[in-house]
Amino acid sequence: MSKQKDTLLRLIAANKGHPSAEELFLECKEKNVKISIATIYRNLNLLVQEGKIAKISLPNEPDRYDSRTDTHIHGVCDRCHAIEDFEIAELDAFLAKQTGLAIHSYDLTLHYTCAKCRKKEALNIYSWL
Repeated sequence: MSKQKDTLLRLIAANKGHPSAEELFLECKEKNVKISIATIYRNLNLLVQEGKIAKISLPNEPDRYDSRTDTHIHGVCDRCHAIEDFEIAELDAFLAKQTGLAIHSYDLTLHYTCAKCRKKEALNIYSWL
């Protein structure tokens, strides 16, 4: 594995927030890692093709990257666009039972308002009273 791919893989694994290519580029700059944005995109695509990371594509948002490649659920805050991983016990068995299908994998995204944004909105409501 190239040094750039290894660096990106480590950064993504350490970042639980599902970073974008631009965020990874800024993090590389902060850590004095010499890498161009084009090299980041190229290596991210290679890592996805190799199955080492997953790409999360959402409408009107930059692609985000996840070190988890297993089937799991993403929750997206509709306010701040933060992405969080969720585990729902027995979802695989429930889906198979409901559909009668042998499900191999699925893509499921939950849209919600995160606790941080709910708190911020509550503060904003009371600030004008």
